[in-house]
Amino acid sequence: MDGDFDVFFSDYYGNMGFRENTGTSTSPSFSINDANNPLRNIKIGYYGGFSLVDLDGDGDKDLFGTSIYNTIVTYYVNTDPRTSSIGDNRIIEGEFLKVYPNPASDYCTVTLEGPVSGMCDLKIIDIHGQVLKSENFRKVNGTIQHSLDVSGLSPGVYIVNVTQGSQNYISRLVVE
Repeated sequence: MDGDFDVFFSDYYGNMGFRENTGTSTSPSFSINDANNPLRNIKIGYYGGFSLVDLDGDGDKDLFGTSIYNTIVTYYVNTDPRTSSIGDNRIIEGEFLKVYPNPASDYCTVTLEGPVSGMCDLKIIDIHGQVLKSENFRKVNGTIQHSLDVSGLSPGVYIVNVTQGSQNYISRLVVE
């Protein structure tokens, strides 16, 4: 919260690194203090990558990571930006939210499972945290399938974020 840019990175093994800018935004100086690394226990998997995006809509950045060798999606919701505390959540893609075909080119189907009814907010988010597409649909008890037009998206990897009440479901979408 000091207004300058810090550095986040991941290594080959999926370990997350952090370097705090102890200088200013115009004259940076990066400290190496792994004991104070708020991300030191975060593992995203071999050949992993991550994005800083606002997954929960509270105005601060959260971490979303995936790995090339598995279908695990890892996300860490920044619960208190003043102390940089991070809550850890791990989901397996397809546990509650399925997106197929994946990769997709024109259309894909989003399937949401579970007994709860209500309005759902769907967002497609790029790796920079920009919401590129937003739709609403109503879910009744059981499973719902929602058709999603992705023909206007550039080839790449996206986050599919579906919120229903207090529940948040996340999956990865590859567009060819």
